[in-house]
Amino acid sequence: MAEELGVFIPYVGGVEHAHVLLPPLETLCAVEETCVRDKAVESLCRIGAQMKESDIVDWFIPVVKRLAAGEWFTARVSSCGLFHIAYPSASETLKAELRTIYGQLCQDDMPMVRRAAASNLEKFAATVEQGHLKTEIMSIFDDLTQDD
Repeated sequence: MAEELGVFIPYVGGVEHAHVLLPPLETLCAVEETCVRDKAVESLCRIGAQMKESDIVDWFIPVVKRLAAGEWFTARVSSCGLFHIAYPSASETLKAELRTIYGQLCQDDMPMVRRAAASNLEKFAATVEQGHLKTEIMSIFDDLTQDD
């Protein structure tokens, strides 16, 4: 199901209704089974890449933020793979918030979350503006290189 929902946009009325696919995928991003979470993240990325900018701001970014704030580490791990889709469509204020949240994920108490943040840092960094790349992202990278 996590894999199939990623290609369901035509079945829900097109891109303008793609947001209806986000809630079940958000739920699947928090399950214990790693392969299910990974497929849910892939599907969310596939859907997010097709969504209109305003829909990303209204629907996709809140999903990323909820997952990143999740009580269970599984949700936080999944969120790390979504920032590179959410970031380019965000306002400057939201971009700053997303960079801060990503930095917090890189310092999470759970090593699995830090590992996921490190693994996805390249994709996220590719979307971040040059000025923030030199300051914030390099600082995050330095912190992660000190991590066991």
